[in-house]
Amino acid sequence: MGVANGHSGRPLLRNGVIVSRSLKRIAAEGHSYVLKKCCIKALGCRSRVVKKRFVRARAERKVLVSPLQAQSSSAPRVGAAAFDMTDELAGYALDLSDRFIGGEMLLFGRPVVFREEEREYPWHRDFLNDAHYAPLLYTSLHRPGHDEIKVPWEFGRMQAAVHLAMAWASTGRSCYGDELRGLLESFSRENPVGYGVQWACAMEVGIRIFNVLHAYVLVAPQLAIDDSLHILIGRLAYEHGAYLFANLETDARLYENNHYVANLLGLAAIGVILPDCDKGRKWRDYARREAERVIRKQVLPDGTGFEGSVRYARLIWEMFALIGLLYERNGLEMSNGYWQRASLLASYLSWMTPDSGESPQIGDNDSGRVLFFSTESYADLRYAACAMGGGGAVCNLPEKMVFASSPQVNQELGELRGLKLFPEGRFSVYRDDEVFLCVAATDAHRFDVPGHTHGDKLSFTLEYRNRAFFNDGGTGNYTCDSSVRDSLRSVRAHSTIQLASAEQNEFEGVFWSRRNGTSHLKASRGDHGVMIEGTHDCYQKRFGITHRRRVIYDDGFKTVRIEDILEGWNSTAPEATLRFVLDPRVEVLTLLDNRAVLRHGDAKVTLITPAALSVERGYYSREYAQLCETSVLVCPVREASLTTLIELVR
Repeated sequence: MGVANGHSGRPLLRNGVIVSRSLKRIAAEGHSYVLKKCCIKALGCRSRVVKKRFVRARAERKVLVSPLQAQSSSAPRVGAAAFDMTDELAGYALDLSDRFIGGEMLLFGRPVVFREEEREYPWHRDFLNDAHYAPLLYTSLHRPGHDEIKVPWEFGRMQAAVHLAMAWASTGRSCYGDELRGLLESFSRENPVGYGVQWACAMEVGIRIFNVLHAYVLVAPQLAIDDSLHILIGRLAYEHGAYLFANLETDARLYENNHYVANLLGLAAIGVILPDCDKGRKWRDYARREAERVIRKQVLPDGTGFEGSVRYARLIWEMFALIGLLYERNGLEMSNGYWQRASLLASYLSWMTPDSGESPQIGDNDSGRVLFFSTESYADLRYAACAMGGGGAVCNLPEKMVFASSPQVNQELGELRGLKLFPEGRFSVYRDDEVFLCVAATDAHRFDVPGHTHGDKLSFTLEYRNRAFFNDGGTGNYTCDSSVRDSLRSVRAHSTIQLASAEQNEFEGVFWSRRNGTSHLKASRGDHGVMIEGTHDCYQKRFGITHRRRVIYDDGFKTVRIEDILEGWNSTAPEATLRFVLDPRVEVLTLLDNRAVLRHGDAKVTLITPAALSVERGYYSREYAQLCETSVLVCPVREASLTTLIELVR
């Protein structure tokens, strides 16, 4: 997901100089960019008017009146949730609820303490970095600096509300009900609609109301008719819906990403769970139409996500699946084409998860989930295909969607073997009983959504005997430390060739980057193995050089041969460096000249490069906001053509 002010057209502060991204793109692309922006502005005129009216009303603090509040005092009619409570889910929810009452929550896959002595909730605070946000109008939000804005956003997603509701419904204990009431009342009191960090990003608003309404579905049957919670939920739903519809994260239905899917998720939840709300029906129908359209845009024909990130593809699968379940379980069918795209995406996620369960972090990974119950690894993405049941609509196994992983998933799904090319997403994967090899050449710029891609063109990841050896470094953070952010999305953090210190696509702000070229990828199988070939020309304009790479795996000799060609390279070309980013668990046993012996657990590989190797320090981020050091093996490039050999020790 993005960060407020990080992907808009607002000016950027670079070395004390304000630089407009739009002006830079006009200089680079000329009149075609100006014409495109004018068309988008014209087509999006109506939505901007709606947003301005909403902002004006919020600035004047006009009261939003929910249609549900104007009805009789009887409890509203409540639709079906996207999933049912099971004994297994209730067990997980009970544990998470006890932790939450004690001041602990799961944040980015690890337990953290969000409060100690105080009883108030950290709605306006990044409690990891002790940063505070002023409760200003959301269009005027000021970030304090060195903060991680995703911390309060993650707390504000209200996954805890579902956990508490499930614990209350399954046990009847008042402590869970009291905590749930306190949580919802505190949010309503401390976060007037449109004010504060919790309203700074419409994606977060959509996910929050989805979870709030699912908590309500769980507890509504045990509430008295005159319980004040009915009115509170109705008001929150209406406020969230009005905000979402006025702040949809799309440009004239032309540019949108995972944020917009979360907007639709929130609108769908309001419309189907509170069906008697007139505007809710309008939002429900809008979200249904748009979900049908957007899934065909964001999920490419080969099943990959168009943003070029593996973990974000997991997130949009969850949101599309939950949207579909909301409608299906409330008598509104989604098309076969919708479920086919969701199934293709789930299949892709399975291919990208090796037998070890640790999917490569190609592109950004913010550890984002709509809802979770399990504390297991977020890296295993095979549960998506298991929930799809091999194709068609999601089977009656929704609990497998809200788990990060479960032991039975792999047994039910089976093992994927062979060579798979994803031509639209520009990934290729080979896997057998011992080897997982992935080569990436992502190019999200062609969809104008490069925000979650890294400098990973022609980079590779390799696992041997379920042990990761060469890995993608992950993400680290978005806003807390810009040097870490840029370091981990840099070419330096990927196993490929870099010219001088140049990036494949130059960074502009937290998410954007300027496109310098494109990429291509193909794969084929021979008698003794597989060959993956790729090219990118991101250095062509600046240095006159095109990088071609051929990765050949010989399953007889158990070797991976990497052949690199720098077309246009000569003695006057800038310095070039070939890097191999190691998993932090890998031990360098020996390093002699151009030969390194590496060990991870009970597996070994030998790396033989065309020139002497050295070691530099790098970073690795297993999940968001988690960082450790790792080793990067560095080889200078002295010729236009070079060959590297990786021997898999038997």
